Amino acid sequence: MKSRKLIVSADKSHIVLDDLPSEGYHSMTDYVSNSMLKVFMQSRRRYCAMYIDTVFTAKTTEAMKWGTILHTLILEPDKVNELAVQIPDGVLSDQGYRRGKPWMRWKENQQEGVTLLSTEEWRYLEAAAACVRRHPVAGALLSDPDAVEESIFWIDEQSGLPRKARIDLRKGRFIGDVKTTTTIDDDGFSRAMLAFGYHFQGEAYKTAVIEAGLIDDPEFILIPITKEPPFICWPRRVGLQSQAIAREQIQSALLALASCYQSDDWREPGEEDCSPLDVPIYELKKHGDI
Repeated sequence: MKSRKLIVSADKSHIVLDDLPSEGYHSMTDYVSNSMLKVFMQSRRRYCAMYIDTVFTAKTTEAMKWGTILHTLILEPDKVNELAVQIPDGVLSDQGYRRGKPWMRWKENQQEGVTLLSTEEWRYLEAAAACVRRHPVAGALLSDPDAVEESIFWIDEQSGLPRKARIDLRKGRFIGDVKTTTTIDDDGFSRAMLAFGYHFQGEAYKTAVIEAGLIDDPEFILIPITKEPPFICWPRRVGLQSQAIAREQIQSALLALASCYQSDDWREPGEEDCSPLDVPIYELKKHGDI
């Protein structure tokens, strides 16, 4: 991987960092990320509570921890031991139970906060990572990339908001993003793309590398890997219609967010109107009302 520790544009309109830790990136909430913008699109009051009043933060689940470990094993395998360690067989019984003093002595030497994985769990994650590397498209992107875990900061021209993006993988004109998924067929993964806003993420990342002057004509590639064996990796490009929808909704949301910052009004649109609300359309159709 080619090293680029820090790039600051001449007019200071963008900054690119290759060595910013994940915690540091996520703590910089003065810059609007794609995930932050998704929170705003779901609820303005929630955005205010999380990123302005800092009343609460999103919880990290066990599934998210596993996803982060797999993510690191694929992109930065030399750093995975900072997140997880394999439990040696000698501190566990044949049934997998902790063996008193041997366990305590070993546990005392482990870094706090590191996830402890059994041999079976470790092999499980290694098998998933190996599946991604074997795929001809994903493997080619992972082979000598220009950058991984690259943090980019810039100013959105229309809204004036400071923005940020943390890109999994960049090589040539391609941006790769690793995802874990329960469904990988076209129908199932398209639903996941909508539910988790992967098309928004793609447009945000493309804007980031263009604004930073890294790529003139970027192409975003999703690299999904199934969560359960048999592991399947099936890279996808986001369709042109979905890209257009994402660009339009992102810009609309950024302008609305900028307005909220200026007015300090974080009420939900229409929350004081007491408007009528029906059950979902599919339920109305059952009763012939649609």
